[in-house]
Amino acid sequence: MIKNSDDITKAYNAFIDVIHQALKIIYAQIYQDNPEAASKRIDRENQQLKSQLLDCYKEDTFRHLIAKLFSKTGNLSTLNENRTLVLPIITGKVDWKEARDIALIALSSYPTEGKINREGLVFFAFPLLIEDKLYKLAFLLL
Repeated sequence: MIKNSDDITKAYNAFIDVIHQALKIIYAQIYQDNPEAASKRIDRENQQLKSQLLDCYKEDTFRHLIAKLFSKTGNLSTLNENRTLVLPIITGKVDWKEARDIALIALSSYPTEGKINREGLVFFAFPLLIEDKLYKLAFLLL
């Protein structure tokens, strides 16, 4: 259970890290599907997620959206490592509206397509690709 502001700060930072890792995996999957159209599809994915977060007016809608986001990615090592910090955020032990805002901040603070070049994608995504057994993309990027 989150007891003080330091714990809340750690929990929010862990939540942002988990969302960033989820985004890395989703972007790598998009890139694998069609490298030429990846930029537009990543932008569309970001806009869709942002819109869905902004449309969350109930706790259960937010919780479902985050669970869906995480389920799209498979095993998230940062979620496993920080489960005790992140679960109270997702399950409503912490104000879900704050959590929604933190998720929007995480989405906004993730490097945009303009900042992610091919080498950056390899640097960020390669360990995740190996972990998720997307070897084809990993070797394609090298």
